[in-house]
Amino acid sequence: MCSQALNCLFPSIRIFRTINNINSILTNEKYKGDALLQKTYIADFLEHKPIKNKGEVAQAYVENNHPAIIQKEDWELV
Repeated sequence: MCSQALNCLFPSIRIFRTINNINSILTNEKYKGDALLQKTYIADFLEHKPIKNKGEVAQAYVENNHPAIIQKEDWELV
């Protein structure tokens, strides 16, 4: 209910959210059928807290891992 009221009062928020959703789809490699492994890692197995990988752990990029939702040419345009 609250989000519907916000959308009515501030339509630009709805447009902004839609643009962000489209942008996340067009920049995520999963939608073109590829996979980037080890985006996060667990540094301390006792805490089990995922940490964003900024080069501390090697990442693997797998092409054609699963069927694509958008064409690779369209994804690469963004």
